Amino acid sequence: MTLRCPALALTLMLLFSLSMPALAATTALVSTPQLADQLHLRAAPEDAADSLGAYYNGTSVTILDDKDPYWARVRIGVPPGSAEGYMRKSFLTKGSDKGSSAMPEYISTASTWELMDQPSDTASSRTQGQGEAFLLMGLGSGWWHVISRDLQLSGYVRAGSLQRPSSAVIRSASPEGSAHLRAEPDKSAASLGQYYTGVRVTFLGYCQDKPWASVRIGPLEGYMDAACLVTDVTEMKKVQSAMPSVTVTGDGALRLRDAPASDGGILGVYAVGLEATVLGFTDKWSHVEIMGQTGFMMSQYLTPRFK
Repeated sequence: MTLRCPALALTLMLLFSLSMPALAATTALVSTPQLADQLHLRAAPEDAADSLGAYYNGTSVTILDDKDPYWARVRIGVPPGSAEGYMRKSFLTKGSDKGSSAMPEYISTASTWELMDQPSDTASSRTQGQGEAFLLMGLGSGWWHVISRDLQLSGYVRAGSLQRPSSAVIRSASPEGSAHLRAEPDKSAASLGQYYTGVRVTFLGYCQDKPWASVRIGPLEGYMDAACLVTDVTEMKKVQSAMPSVTVTGDGALRLRDAPASDGGILGVYAVGLEATVLGFTDKWSHVEIMGQTGFMMSQYLTPRFK
């Protein structure tokens, strides 16, 4: 059948197109051979085109068009604080919203600050507050493209205007209220100690390829499950400590050492009856705070004995 009325034909085509379901957006992750590498977002589908930013592994992108055999037109971030351009298809992994990530986390230290919709001081902005955590997706000329940890809010800030978290607090969901400090970012790795909820740790950064974080507790450096760490300043204040108290016992004074070993340096000698707070423990040693000093004591001379 031939439609002789162009207006009627156009109307029918429009109605048909409106009845068709919208194609779901395809997502992909930036995935370069080396986690430390970054992938450029280009203004045009060619390597010589201007760079709109260099993006970390693990950055999620929405593919807008992938008809070109080598390049995909993508959007990064959440509008209005998003960026559009072209990326090499060979460095994008489709069909996943989870994977290895090298995006570092930053927090705000200013009481209020502006998240810009575009990398310009004259762009529209949204006011943010102190202690909010953002992931650094990409680096531009004097600007950072960031996204909130819940991936719902993105935009631009001046490079260096946010700070890396310098500390975190343990908040474990385990029945005993403690989390292991591991020698490697793996649950089967040797435990350097089991530490209680409420212990403040030095936060060294998230691991690039696993859901672990590198932390330091006193002289010990290791890895903890990132889910057991709170880095948000406001949330850190809400954590209730599960650190128990113990009493020095035994026949005489007890040495506090700078390492969990019998040949560790002696930081002090403490009399029977003094109380200490236990940060964490191993089979033989307890990491304690006593009279303003932090170090290690042999658990067999502390009461009660925690396991």
